[in-house]
Amino acid sequence: MGEGRPGPQARDQLIADVDAFARTSVETKWGPVSVRQRGATGKCLFLLHGIGGNSGGWRKQHEAFSSRFRVVAWDAPGYGESFDFAAEAPNLEDYADAFVATLEGLGVDRADVVGHSLGGLIAACAAAKYPERIDRLVLTACSSGHATYDEEKRQSILRTRLDAFSTGSPTAYARTRVKNVLSPAPSAEVFEEAVSVMAQIRQPGFPQATRMVSASDIFPYLARIKAPTRVICGTADQVTPPALNRKIAESIPGADFVSIEGAGHWLFLEYPEQFNNAVLQFVT
Repeated sequence: MGEGRPGPQARDQLIADVDAFARTSVETKWGPVSVRQRGATGKCLFLLHGIGGNSGGWRKQHEAFSSRFRVVAWDAPGYGESFDFAAEAPNLEDYADAFVATLEGLGVDRADVVGHSLGGLIAACAAAKYPERIDRLVLTACSSGHATYDEEKRQSILRTRLDAFSTGSPTAYARTRVKNVLSPAPSAEVFEEAVSVMAQIRQPGFPQATRMVSASDIFPYLARIKAPTRVICGTADQVTPPALNRKIAESIPGADFVSIEGAGHWLFLEYPEQFNNAVLQFVT
């Protein structure tokens, strides 16, 4: 990884890009969901972030996509300014229901959907449960959930994530964790931007999402997906590796698989040109 932090010009551009992706609030029966939108016209392209992300993490996508789509990125329940689930351990379908309620609150009948990691797990569940809501589906660095893991492995992952988050600040957690979601040699600018995004995780949302992933299994939903689907994964992904994402693609009727050479788990942030092209080639 390169040394140093982004200079003032790079930081100013980051702030300007995120500010342009304006945050608004959508009311649901559980409470408000915060979203960022750009592009007033066109079909809706809805972006669902991963467990360490938030709506602002998609800044390299909103500009690329907003000339063709109404781009919406949510803060999942427990993230950003969105409501917190009352239950300590909400399940996967709770998140999928909240996503569809957000579409309803936005007045969107159908959307193309891009789900990253945790967001992919939620999007796949929603596509199976609400097929009338999703036209095209992109799952990227998709999490399968951990329910089918060996119990010792599942509990170890769960404890490690919860303990690491509970014993320090979100920024300290992010600086430790970010190296796992990027390629082996990210630039200093990419590293610091990833830290700034991940450092926004909070209580109780991150622990709730962690428990949900631990208890979930994507595979029962996949055969029920009717939307044309593309699965995208980086060849250097340590979190949801290519073999897992290929298996996910093979389990969805008619899905295809695209790999991005050298990219890690946060390929949308570190390899935006290749990622954006792979998405746009499929949804346009």
